[in-house]
Amino acid sequence: MHTPNKWKMTPERVSQFIKNYSFALMIDSEFEATHLPLVYKPDEGEFGTLYGHVSRANKHGKSLQDTHVLVVFNGPRIPKPPQDPSFSWN
Repeated sequence: MHTPNKWKMTPERVSQFIKNYSFALMIDSEFEATHLPLVYKPDEGEFGTLYGHVSRANKHGKSLQDTHVLVVFNGPRIPKPPQDPSFSWN
């Protein structure tokens, strides 16, 4: 897929984006998903390291050892207000 230069995620932009919007959705290989805040350490590991906390009582917390996960950072969580002229339900 073509990505315009203004939307390309350089390591610096990734780091800044995660710093600004640290609330993420973590999904494991069993499609168990948990919303949680994460901290990104870009200088740790080959591609950086994400740190977060999942309660032991959370089923997800028991299945995370030695596994891969998908982490989705959605950006701002504030919806556009209906009075915004560009707002549309379509």
